[in-house]
Amino acid sequence: MSESSELALAVALGLTLIPLFWMGVVSLIARLGGWGALAAAYAAPGSTSAPGTPCWRGQSGTLSGYMNYNGVLRVCADPRGLGLSVMVLFRPGHAPLLIPWSEIAASHAAGFFGPWVELRFARAPRVVLRIRQGLAAAVAEASGGALRIAPTGADAV
Repeated sequence: MSESSELALAVALGLTLIPLFWMGVVSLIARLGGWGALAAAYAAPGSTSAPGTPCWRGQSGTLSGYMNYNGVLRVCADPRGLGLSVMVLFRPGHAPLLIPWSEIAASHAAGFFGPWVELRFARAPRVVLRIRQGLAAAVAEASGGALRIAPTGADAV
């Protein structure tokens, strides 16, 4: 095999294996971090938001206390519920979610870098999503009163 064909083979393998590796890592993060449990209960068969729904792109949150989604979340709020999705690059294993308001309990929580709101879910009780208080307030307002944020330490669903 010539040197140029070896180089071509190495490039082809790299262009194949690196994306597959990335997809595997991102899928594993989804499964271990709690997104998989949320998707099993709340996967959105269509869009996570109706036309005209308020959405906030590039948001951050933490799932189950240790999986950080920094700047990759898209959060939407419409009458049906809370829509969550991630940027395309992080989509493997992260099905879009639509969680009915009746399934969400929200409470204030203190954090090292400022105030947070914890969202707990009736059909995925072990999963906790922490989002910034400002985003939570905007979501609560867009929910038309369907999402109420309880004081710190309130009981979950």
